[in-house]
Amino acid sequence: MEGIAESSNAQLNAPYAERWELLKDIMVHLYIDENTKLKDLVAMMKARYQFYASWKIGKAIPAKKKEGISKTLQSRAQLGKSSVVLYKDRPVETKNIRRYLKDQARREIAIGPSLINGTSDLEFLSGHALQCGNRIFMNWNVPYSVLRFPKARAEDHFSPFGQAATPMSDIVAVTPSSNFGPSPRNLPSPGHALSPNNAPSPLTVAVRDKMKADRANLFVQGQHARLLQGMNKEDKSLMTDWMHQFWQFSFKTAKNWGRGPRKWTASTLRFGDFPARRLASLPSSPAVNFGSPENHDYQQNIRKPGHDAIQKPTSLCRWSIHHLDTVKVAEWIASPPPVEEADVDPNDESSWKPWSTQENIQQFAVHLQENLESNDFSNMEVENLPILANKVARAAEQSPDQLKEEAFGFSIMGRNLSLVCDMFEEAWHKDFTLHDVFPLHLATSYLDGARTCCGIFSTIVANLPIGEASATVRKLYTNHLNHTVLDNLMIAILKAHTSCAPATVDDAFKKEHRFVGEEVDICGRWDADSDCIRQLQALGNPTIPFEWKHMFCHTSVQAISHCIGILWEHPVAPDINTPSGLFLKRCSNELCGLKLQLRPLHTLVVTTVHLAQQGCKGENLFGIWPACSECDDEQGCSHSELTPLELTREVPKDLVRSWSLEARTGWKVFCAVLNLCNAEWISRKEGAMSSNDEDNLSLRMCFRHKIPCTNQKLATLWAAVQTELVTYRRLAEGDAWISPNFNMESLLESLNGGSDLAIGLVENDMMKEFCSDCGVFQRSMNWVTLGTEEVSAYYFSNLEDWNRSTFIDIME
Repeated sequence: MEGIAESSNAQLNAPYAERWELLKDIMVHLYIDENTKLKDLVAMMKARYQFYASWKIGKAIPAKKKEGISKTLQSRAQLGKSSVVLYKDRPVETKNIRRYLKDQARREIAIGPSLINGTSDLEFLSGHALQCGNRIFMNWNVPYSVLRFPKARAEDHFSPFGQAATPMSDIVAVTPSSNFGPSPRNLPSPGHALSPNNAPSPLTVAVRDKMKADRANLFVQGQHARLLQGMNKEDKSLMTDWMHQFWQFSFKTAKNWGRGPRKWTASTLRFGDFPARRLASLPSSPAVNFGSPENHDYQQNIRKPGHDAIQKPTSLCRWSIHHLDTVKVAEWIASPPPVEEADVDPNDESSWKPWSTQENIQQFAVHLQENLESNDFSNMEVENLPILANKVARAAEQSPDQLKEEAFGFSIMGRNLSLVCDMFEEAWHKDFTLHDVFPLHLATSYLDGARTCCGIFSTIVANLPIGEASATVRKLYTNHLNHTVLDNLMIAILKAHTSCAPATVDDAFKKEHRFVGEEVDICGRWDADSDCIRQLQALGNPTIPFEWKHMFCHTSVQAISHCIGILWEHPVAPDINTPSGLFLKRCSNELCGLKLQLRPLHTLVVTTVHLAQQGCKGENLFGIWPACSECDDEQGCSHSELTPLELTREVPKDLVRSWSLEARTGWKVFCAVLNLCNAEWISRKEGAMSSNDEDNLSLRMCFRHKIPCTNQKLATLWAAVQTELVTYRRLAEGDAWISPNFNMESLLESLNGGSDLAIGLVENDMMKEFCSDCGVFQRSMNWVTLGTEEVSAYYFSNLEDWNRSTFIDIME
């Protein structure tokens, strides 16, 4: 045959066992490159080379080897290297590899239910995934400029060398060079040649698409840390910012679903107005890059605000007013005509009206999927993304239940009560458990005391599974980090009103720079879609500036105390004494090492200390008392044997003296209230022991209101605090944080002196009648969410600034 040399003396005279190596290249060339039939090859080798053997040369490459070749090509493509792959010392025919890569890239993927729980491998989770549970789309609540990814481990880096051997030792990749000429071992392959105009070769395109498909698979499995570790800096930026744009779109759509614009696009979401800080170029940019933010339209021709361009939000709160719906509208009054979409200005909320037809959570989920498919929500081109976006969209389409759970999560974060109610309607008719969304924790992470107050939380609690086992309720009450819902409310206080870092509350957060939900202010001064937050994130600020925060105010206190009351008035309320997952430590004694776990009131004490130590100017700890009054923790730590009151006495006196006068006064009042609670508990215990009824020690309930009883002084204090919360707000800069009807110093004197409480609301008969056993107002429709008209003997509220008020109907 042409191109085959005659037999040489070395080949004919060599020992028979050595002839295989001498003749191997010739045989492989004839069989693979010349397509010589096997029987002809056997005859040829016998006649020409006097070589007799059983033949096991195969053209087909096993699937496992093809996958190894695919990974090798992807690793090198990530570094911008073109490749020739050798399999068993022979160049691989690119046509077969391209076919394999295309077939694999076309495989369908779906979001599997088993991939949603995200409760394992916490070490690899961060941000939203770590603090609220690993989700597919909900994790991306910040842009790349905010994230600080840990450096990849050494084994995660791609080889920088021109030749890379894979763990399969018979696969080697080499970089073509000018001297990589034709030979029996190095044959030219048209699949590696560049197309006209320097376009990528067919093999390069196939490798790129396979890499993007593999990334899409990792994405829908929720393996986001692994996904990002396999990307260079530019691809991480593109991926993160694209998904953050989808998060912003989903949040904005959920928040406003049912009113205003029916469809939010990249233009109406104004992504061009909030450019991310540019990334520094890498020292050696790959020749083949699947998308660089330096080269795409979404980074071009956009304004670049500096730090001074961020307008600091007002320090004045907004608030919600719970009220009795006493106004009846006649049925014959016609509703206003529906507003056409063309008449809605997305930048002018005053022009927004309710939609003429309401759409439910199912339609909302479909809307999310359709936008993933169309990419209308983003100003980034899908072909420039480091992932196959169409595969992500198809996976969402093929996983409607999982997508609906994500839509439910966005509904909670966006505080859309209608969508949340729709989801529970769906759950009643389908097998949705919603446990893995951690809805109670998510609602308290995005608590909004100004617009919805406790509304979302109340709706979720109202739909707790009354008929199911108590284990189900415990699963909803404690999340994957062993944080209770009460823990999350303590975190809500610290993140909104102190400079505490996440690691302060849990060592699991030691790498975290921000608390989840910081982008929504509990006092209503900013939201995740507010300009100040978007500018802040675009500039790479990982957390809310401390100067934006203010003391634990009435709006925040009201929302948090409402959540506590709502949870424990439910028929299947969780155990209020469930140990806390915050501030967990181990005994430093090497012979002990016991886990020192706090109970709820101990956690409240520690939270109060942090609020006083790291809180904002003017902090007076007024807001801590409602939580203190509603908790009933009767047991101390079994290791240190400290009650909550004894724990307050362990706080260093030098530390307390370093606090402001307001904080010191508030701390003394807090300790005095705890002392009253402790005295009441001792009284109950002694009474139970004398009557041999210790089993019912903690079950003394108010017969009329079905909540735990207390003494008259605590009942009066509780009623006065509730009245203060629903009748007073700080209206202007310089105004007092507490009304003149509630003087802290006078209250402290009366608590310590044993006299009647010196509170103006009490002394001046400004409150309606309340129960002396529990502090509940006698004619209240719902003792948790009170209205001004239910507590005030006459009208003296100052909440008449209707531009800052949201009215919420009181539910029975």
